[in-house]
Amino acid sequence: MDMNYRYLLLDMDMTLLDFKKSEKAAFAGVMESLDLKFTEYDYSRFSHTNDELWKRLEKGLINREQLLACRFGIFSEDWGVDSPRLNEMFINNLAGRNDWLPGAEDFLKALHGSGKYKVYIATNGPVFTVMGRINASGLEKYVDGIFISEKIGASKPSPKFFEYAFNEICDHDVSNYLLVGDRLSSDILGANNMGMDCVLFAHDGIFPENTRGYKINYFAGSYKELQGLLEIP
Repeated sequence: MDMNYRYLLLDMDMTLLDFKKSEKAAFAGVMESLDLKFTEYDYSRFSHTNDELWKRLEKGLINREQLLACRFGIFSEDWGVDSPRLNEMFINNLAGRNDWLPGAEDFLKALHGSGKYKVYIATNGPVFTVMGRINASGLEKYVDGIFISEKIGASKPSPKFFEYAFNEICDHDVSNYLLVGDRLSSDILGANNMGMDCVLFAHDGIFPENTRGYKINYFAGSYKELQGLLEIP
């Protein structure tokens, strides 16, 4: 397979960094700060709510302020602490996390060392949290640039997110780009919206059961598969 792409746009969460692990630790830290006993039940409720709100944000149904106001709503009432304070505690905890997915850093080192592509991070999230995690993990030294939705003012899958990236890279030829990500509703749909080729990546080999309605050019179920697909030694 001849990979003639010049630029890789890599999603960050659950493509390179283990957001679920970081999210759980950050939530547990909030409860510990409040002298509350962590439970899997409480974390599961928060994680589900947070994920659903991010999906609504990706669809343009809510804005970031609404997401932040709602995700700790039930806990604010239960714990007697207002949502802004809970969000501040959570975000501060999350920003210090450096949780790589197993094998991700070795893959990124090989990708960076090959010099075959210009590599960019394309992620949804607040600048403070994203950059905190990038700095904590050392990810920045492996990439040529970082695109963050809050700074751009638009989230994947919006074309505005990718148009901003193309402007910064100074190349609007979509045939030169390949997007790699795990999330259908943001990564794959975003690539489809731009007519850009994409890889649906599942670090654990478990792909979504229903991909109907999405155009997926390539699948990779491990970093080894992804490295082979990109023709990186």
